[in-house]
Amino acid sequence: MSEATIAGGVVMTVRNQIDYELQNIKLPENFERKILHNAKPKKTKWKYQIAVLILCFILGGTTVYAGYVILNKININREMLPDLQPMKKKETKKLIADQDEIGDYRKEYDTYDALCEELGIKLLNSDLSKNNTLMMIQRKTDNENWEEIRISPYILGDISKIEKVEGENFYSWERGKEYASPVDLLIEIISSEKQLKSGWEKDYLGTFAFVESYQSKQGYLVNILQDTTIEEKDRNMGYKSKCYAIFVADGIRYTLSGSIELEKMKELVDSMHY
Repeated sequence: MSEATIAGGVVMTVRNQIDYELQNIKLPENFERKILHNAKPKKTKWKYQIAVLILCFILGGTTVYAGYVILNKININREMLPDLQPMKKKETKKLIADQDEIGDYRKEYDTYDALCEELGIKLLNSDLSKNNTLMMIQRKTDNENWEEIRISPYILGDISKIEKVEGENFYSWERGKEYASPVDLLIEIISSEKQLKSGWEKDYLGTFAFVESYQSKQGYLVNILQDTTIEEKDRNMGYKSKCYAIFVADGIRYTLSGSIELEKMKELVDSMHY
């Protein structure tokens, strides 16, 4: 592997050099919102696309399946993955909040129960997330067509010394034996007929690979994706590839993601219940 040298004579691999440079990048406070704004479904423009830091594109499109529109087509580098169960329209309560500069409504919650109460619907949850007082739960919606909920960290597993980085919306931690990172949860909800007919697809670009499609013990069809950048020597040091489990339950799409082994991710999917 190619190598680079930084001040002080420290030799780094190209991969570590990239990590070093990224640590010193300072982005504007509203950078993430501007990027993610274009990744949401629009009221009238139903085909949309945006790259989120090279990792994920969301693209419009539809496929008819058993009387429903399949809105959960997942692609890796534009290669279509096996179908999941169809997303369906869900009635949610409007979010009482001021619109932000890009027209979204946002709110943060301290507990999962508070989120579900304000949404007005039940969501899957895992007992493994109980007693996690560090959850950052953000609900984002246009109050008409779609809902997006991001929960981080959702499941802590056996990581230790987790603490929020001062002034930032993320945490630092020490890897455990089974969890090299916490597991996050993304929930996506269709809340209008327009959005249902339009479609909500995702395209993961870059170093992702499709691992397998299987049926969970609850009967959900699940697509497993994995980052392919981890080398064997990194695994020997305790690093794990980031794993994604994507499935649709009762018309709502869930994505669990974290640096854990495949079988552990399957256990987490099986732990989700009402």
